[in-house]
Amino acid sequence: MISQSGREPHRSWRLPVALGLLGAALRLWQYSTGASLWADEANLALNIVDRPLGRLLGPLDYRQMAPPGWLLLQKAAITLFGGGEHALRLIPLLGSLATLPLAWHVARRILRPGVEPALALGLVATAVPLIFFAAQVKPYATDVTAALLLLALTLAVRRAGPGGGRLLRLGLAGTLLPWLSYPALLVSAGLLAARDYDTDWNNIAIVSGAVNFDFNRFRANKSLYPDKQLGRAALETARAGWFPAGPRGAGACATVGKWLRDPYELERSGQGAAVFESGDVRVAAFCVVNAVGAIVNRGGRAVRGHLDPKSGRRVRVGEVVSIRRDEESQPEPPPGNTTLTVVVTNQVMEIRDLNQMARQVHSSLARAIDPFHTKYDGDVLYCVTTNALDPAPLKYNEISYIASELAWDAVLRCF
Repeated sequence: MISQSGREPHRSWRLPVALGLLGAALRLWQYSTGASLWADEANLALNIVDRPLGRLLGPLDYRQMAPPGWLLLQKAAITLFGGGEHALRLIPLLGSLATLPLAWHVARRILRPGVEPALALGLVATAVPLIFFAAQVKPYATDVTAALLLLALTLAVRRAGPGGGRLLRLGLAGTLLPWLSYPALLVSAGLLAARDYDTDWNNIAIVSGAVNFDFNRFRANKSLYPDKQLGRAALETARAGWFPAGPRGAGACATVGKWLRDPYELERSGQGAAVFESGDVRVAAFCVVNAVGAIVNRGGRAVRGHLDPKSGRRVRVGEVVSIRRDEESQPEPPPGNTTLTVVVTNQVMEIRDLNQMARQVHSSLARAIDPFHTKYDGDVLYCVTTNALDPAPLKYNEISYIASELAWDAVLRCF
């Protein structure tokens, strides 16, 4: 019994090894025949052979298309081994051979143990199209390799977590493989869609940008506009512990109070900040207020925006607009309004708590801006932590309440 059980793992590998060797033999046989290039192969081969290295990265002749990385590998192969059929088909062959262990690896992780993984490998090993394109001057064989590699790396992260370099390897593959295989982009998108577009492994937020639409009559220099050089200058002049409030920086041309029209006028606002310190804990809120609504103080009174120039009084929307249908309606507010907010703390917080605090703080800003987060506003709020303070001294209910109050204070300090 002992010797029999000891032979069992060895026996379990016999079938997949045999299938893998069969698949490799069929591919090598197809490659060894050295068949002449057919029309579409020949057209792509002419680009690879005749064009210098730099011109392979541009549009190809004869209505051909192939990934630039794949073309460079093909160029390297014919440079090393000559321009014959075998050299031109070497990269597809190597890619097709690599699909065999990759297919077995993926099948063992997504199929039930037993005959199913071996059956999947057998289908890959003997599939006529996969054998055929193993010896064709086309990127189709390497497309299959790239897809299986992405799937294998994704499964590794899902099964064992992002540590041990697994997430880094997946990120590198997702970045580099589209240069070798155009379908790799579709595979990456499909894998992300399968997870409801949630990166989950670390819930990493990918943010393209937060923009304040504030080009208006208050821009002093009409020829000056934000660009790379201006952004670099802002970064280089930043100082620790210093945040200019009012119509400065990102809030230089911000305005509020645009919901109501004549006789009420908008007013300049800007950017504001508020900080909480207790022991080692730090919490800060920063706002750039370019809202369609007016700013409201803690007494419930409008203090910026919707200004009546004759009386000098500012009003809230509810003091003017009637919900009765027989009243004359107000014109639509102008577009291009944005309130940008960042809440930062140094105490460690879970990603789910940061997400919930962002919702809570953003909702609380309806107290400070009236009306808030309308369809005319492109508002956004980020909650971030440096994770410097661990364990966290404050509970979620404490830090979320503090952050909500700080956000209101930051709005009130923007002018």
